[in-house]
Amino acid sequence: IGYKKTHLIPKDAVEYNDHYYKIIIGTYTWSEAEKECEKMGGYLVTITSDQEQNFVNGLNDSGICVWIGGTRNKENGWNWVTGEEWKYENWAPGEPNDSLNVVSDENRVAIWNSIGQWNDLNDANTYEQSGFVCEWE
Repeated sequence: IGYKKTHLIPKDAVEYNDHYYKIIIGTYTWSEAEKECEKMGGYLVTITSDQEQNFVNGLNDSGICVWIGGTRNKENGWNWVTGEEWKYENWAPGEPNDSLNVVSDENRVAIWNSIGQWNDLNDANTYEQSGFVCEWE
């Protein structure tokens, strides 16, 4: 029997395509954000299409920088926290760049700007982000 943990999905999460989404506002490292989502029975959002990106962008109506579930692996490729295939990308121009401007070792992904493009950031970069997006199945 396919049991859904619907009792863990927050009442104010928004449904899209049989998944639920919620933006959590606050100052978190990427790792803290990942743990918070897991505590709530979800995971950092994995964005796998333009349509899903547009939906998440609509939730993020203030255009704040939020963590999503992308990480760089040892082979310098990108992975989703769920193990889903990494086939959709929405990088901002010049990203990912592992910039040394702020903090090097930019191995995590955030929605970076008001048009919903992505940037690679260091896990501990708490001064350039304002929250994260959780997803539930």
